[in-house]
Amino acid sequence: MERVRLFCAVCLIMAVMSRNGITSDEPTDVFSQEIGRFRALLSSPLPERRLEAIQGLAYLKDPSCEDALLRMIADPSADIRREATIALGQCGSAKSIPALIALLNDPAWDTRVQVHDALCRMTAQTFAMDDPTSWEKWWQDSDPAAKEKAIIAGLANQDVQVRLRSLRALRFLGGRGTEDALLSFAKGRGAVPERKLILLALERMGTEKAMPYLVGQQGLTESAWAMGRIGGPEAEQALLKMMEGNYPWERVDVVINLDRIKSKAADRAIGRLIYWYGTITDNHRYEDLTLPPTPTQRAITNLIRRSGKADLVIELVLRELEGKAVEADIPENLKQTIEGLRKELKPGFYAKIHEGTAQALSAMYHLADDPALVPRLMPLLKHQTVVVRIYVAMTLAKLKAQEAMPMMLEQIREGYPFGDHKHMTTGLWVHGKHRWKGFLALAVGRLGTEEARKALEELAVDPKSYRDVRLGSVIGLRFIGSPASIPVLERVAKEDIVCFIRESAQDAIEDVRLAQREIEAGKAK
Repeated sequence: MERVRLFCAVCLIMAVMSRNGITSDEPTDVFSQEIGRFRALLSSPLPERRLEAIQGLAYLKDPSCEDALLRMIADPSADIRREATIALGQCGSAKSIPALIALLNDPAWDTRVQVHDALCRMTAQTFAMDDPTSWEKWWQDSDPAAKEKAIIAGLANQDVQVRLRSLRALRFLGGRGTEDALLSFAKGRGAVPERKLILLALERMGTEKAMPYLVGQQGLTESAWAMGRIGGPEAEQALLKMMEGNYPWERVDVVINLDRIKSKAADRAIGRLIYWYGTITDNHRYEDLTLPPTPTQRAITNLIRRSGKADLVIELVLRELEGKAVEADIPENLKQTIEGLRKELKPGFYAKIHEGTAQALSAMYHLADDPALVPRLMPLLKHQTVVVRIYVAMTLAKLKAQEAMPMMLEQIREGYPFGDHKHMTTGLWVHGKHRWKGFLALAVGRLGTEEARKALEELAVDPKSYRDVRLGSVIGLRFIGSPASIPVLERVAKEDIVCFIRESAQDAIEDVRLAQREIEAGKAK
C-alpha cells in the first residue's frame, strides 16, 4: 500500500488517482475475520472462550462451522453442550439431526430442552422431548429428498403456523428443489414473518436466481445477509442502494455484507460511511474508545480503503487541523463531512452534546496505518480543541508512536488557568472538564509499553489525580493486561471513592487473570 507523504495539492491528486486502482493489500472482510476468530476460540482450553466462540458462531449463522459445532456437543461442560445445541439450531443441517436426537438423552435437563427446541425448528416435527424413539423412527423412515418434499408440501397448508414451521425447516433440510419452491411461494406474500423466513432460507441455498426477490425485500435485514452470501455485481449494486437509502441509523447488515463481497465502489456514499463511524461528541452515535473498534467500524474502514479514498480522507482531515485546507481539493461527496468537522474546531472545550459532527476525526483514527503520519500528528497534541487532542492521541497510540507518551503525560498532569465552573462535555463518559485527560490516559495504555504501565499505575492510585484520569488509567492498564498491575488494580478496586472506577478496576483484574489462565492452560495442554 502506498505510504502517506507530506505532499502538496498536486501530489495529493496523484496519490488519490493511484489509490483508485487495485490495492496490493486487500483487507480481509470482517465476516471472515470473525468466523476465523470464533473457530480458533473453539480450541481454547478455557470453557469461557469456547462458550464465546459458540455464541458468536450461532449469531453469524454460518453453515461452514457445522462440523466444528458438532464436535462441541461432546464437550464435558454442560454449558458448552447446551450452547452448541443452540448454535446448531441456527446453522446446522441434516447432518446434525442424528447427533441431536442422540443428545435427547443428555443428563442435563436444560440441554435436553434446547435439543428439543432445535429439532422442532429444524424438522417441522413436534414429537415430545422425552420420546427419542419417535424422533429416531421419523428420521429413519424416509430419505432426505422425501423429507424435503413433505416439508415443501406444508407451504400450501391453510394453517399459517404449519406454513411457518415448513419455511423454518427448509432452511435446514432444504435441497436442490427448495429455491424454486420458495420463490414460487414468495409471490404475493406480504406477511413479514413469512418473508423473513423465506429470506433466511435463501441465505442458505439461494443463487443469483433469487436476486430479483431479494432486491424487492431491501427493508428487511435478512435480505442483506442473503445478498452478502450470494455475492456478485447485482448484489453489490443492491447493497449500495440500500446503504444510500434514507435510514436514520447505520445499516450494520449492509455495511458488513458490502465488505463481505469486497466492494470497491462504496466511495459513492463515503460521507455516510464516515458518519456511521460515530464520535465521542455525539450521544446518538457515541464512539466508545474504551473498547476495540466495532465490526461495523472495521467494515467501514475496509470499504473506504478498498475504494482508494483512505489517504484522501486522512489528508483532508489533517489539513483542516493544521489550518491548511484547500477548498478546491475537497470532493463534493466529502464537503458535508469536512463542514461538520469545522463546526467542532473551536478553542477549548466542546459544549454542544447530542449533535457532535467530529466523525471525520474518528475516520482519521480508524484509517491511519502509516507511521509516516507521526511527525504531522505530534504538534496536533496541543491543538486548541480538546476533541482533536483526544483523537490525535488515540491515532498516535494506534501507530505505536512511543515518542508521543511524554507529551501525553505532561498534558494529563498539567492544571488549568481557570476554575471548575468551566467544563466540557465530550461524550457519555464521567462528566467534568478533566474528561479529555482520561482519554489521553487511554491512549497511553494503547501504547502498551512498560513505561506506559508504570505511568498509569502511578496515576491510578494518585489521590491528586482527577477521577477521569484515574478511570482512564485503570482502563489503560486493562489494555496493557500485565499481571504486574494486579496489586495496583486491587488497591484501586478496594480504595477508590468512585464506584465506577472500583468496578472498572475489578473488571481489569478479571481480564488479566483470564488471560493468565489461558496461557497457563495452553502450556499444560
